[in-house]
Amino acid sequence: METKCNFLKSLAAQAEEYFALMDESSLTAEEHLRVEMYRETLAQKNIESRSDLDYLKGVIVETEHKAAPVRAHYNKCASLLKEYSDIVDTYNEISQGDYISKLIEQQRKQDTSQRHKR
Repeated sequence: METKCNFLKSLAAQAEEYFALMDESSLTAEEHLRVEMYRETLAQKNIESRSDLDYLKGVIVETEHKAAPVRAHYNKCASLLKEYSDIVDTYNEISQGDYISKLIEQQRKQDTSQRHKR
């Protein structure tokens, strides 16, 4: 959905520039080339007027509005997955060896490095 929204935003930006360039009284060669490129792209997507552009902007807003809860749910699930993965990793460390000794050794190393920093 994010890709679709980015595509629509890009299309709207092209349409904005196209209509802005069409309002100009004279165009440079580069601007004329961009107008032709935009005209072809917009024609393929049936954007022929500013009202079509306004409709497209409305679709973008609606798409972003619909995507927001989905994105939030995805982020929540990704966060839970990370937490559960951390739990599994910790369990695996505990079950495979002397976990407490490793923690004590790690703390000693941190203490030593902090003493050296002072």
